[in-house]
Amino acid sequence: MPAFDNAASESAFSFDVNVWKIYTYERKKGKTYAARWSVAGQRQHQVFPTFALADSFRSKLISHQRKGTAFHIATGLPEPMMRETASSTWFDHMCRYIDAKWAGIAPKSRKSIADALATATPALIVARRGQPSTSELRDAVYNWVCVAPARAGEARPPHHLANVVRWIEQHTVTMSDL
Repeated sequence: MPAFDNAASESAFSFDVNVWKIYTYERKKGKTYAARWSVAGQRQHQVFPTFALADSFRSKLISHQRKGTAFHIATGLPEPMMRETASSTWFDHMCRYIDAKWAGIAPKSRKSIADALATATPALIVARRGQPSTSELRDAVYNWVCVAPARAGEARPPHHLANVVRWIEQHTVTMSDL
């Protein structure tokens, strides 16, 4: 999703919001659920692996709609949700993405996602001073950041990855920069 731009003109926002019921997609590997809404006539949707997640997201949209919050037309998100998205880092985004996907995908898919994120991360580093080698970055992302149960079960990464993970956490771009 595009990031929040503080310089965005007011015409980029609208109060014309419609939120619809959750739509269920029947697939070979199970069901997915989509929260659907429109902002200024532009349809939006976000797909979730469970009905509860989709319904929670839908509830947030409705809550913002009832409060009279402006929604960004291009992304379809309420202004506070855009600010939240814009302030997170690539590291935070990776962790949330892996946590959201982990339970619903096959092990081979997990490996493919981990490989893609480990490949992209070195390009999304802000500061180069004291940067670990590319292989160390890949190892930390692939073997710890992209393993949801390891991050959930351990408060800290394994000793040999701890410094690299801490460095990545502190030196990745913000999502608004993307």
